[in-house]
Amino acid sequence: MAASPFWETPPASLQLGDGEVHVWRADLDIPPATIDRLQKTLSPAEQQKASRFHFAKDRLRYMIARGVLRCLAGRYCGQEPESFQFACNPWGKPALQNLSMPLQFNLSHSGEIVLHAFTVSREIGIDHETIRPDFATQEIAERFFSPMEASRLRSLRSEVQARAFFTCWTRKEAYLKGRGKGLSIGLNRFEVSFASNEPPALLLDQNEPAAIHRWTLHEVPLGSDYVGAVAVEGKDLQLSFWQWQG
Repeated sequence: MAASPFWETPPASLQLGDGEVHVWRADLDIPPATIDRLQKTLSPAEQQKASRFHFAKDRLRYMIARGVLRCLAGRYCGQEPESFQFACNPWGKPALQNLSMPLQFNLSHSGEIVLHAFTVSREIGIDHETIRPDFATQEIAERFFSPMEASRLRSLRSEVQARAFFTCWTRKEAYLKGRGKGLSIGLNRFEVSFASNEPPALLLDQNEPAAIHRWTLHEVPLGSDYVGAVAVEGKDLQLSFWQWQG
């Protein structure tokens, strides 16, 4: 899929200040030499995990996601991509260790696209999904969305429901990933906006009501086949969308 005009060529020198969010897009269709270079940055554990994927596309997606993450973190921190180690919090959210700066990240991969999001000293989550009308059913919405979200989805015109479903889904997933507490938050205990005439927003968090004043949601522009969202702890943020070029 052709890149959105929102995705710009990155500068040679990467600077990430407080209040800035950098979102990167990498496509799976990259030269074999670039894939080989990315694979060589992975740790032995990552290489072993990649080899266990049954399907070649899943293996490729994983290697690109981890390799690009290492390369970008290296550029931000002035370190070699191979130098980073990963750790996970009790709920499984990954973080980079031995950093020269308080870099925070999150990543998402679906279809032919891998996304990475970076900030400094603030929590962040990102998610994107391929729009699949066969999955965007009212039954699934009533299972995973809040009662109010499911009701709002039901009220929309049938021709816009699939995109609205995945808009809701990705915003909820981005917020969950940003909070880093997994499903302990409860998918039906917080609500997001998702209608086309509504700005992205966290509307309610029954577990932590003050979160709606601390977190912002933003759309990730991906064209007609995908929906994406990024959730960031903070207000008045400056987002940049970069196309990774190897």
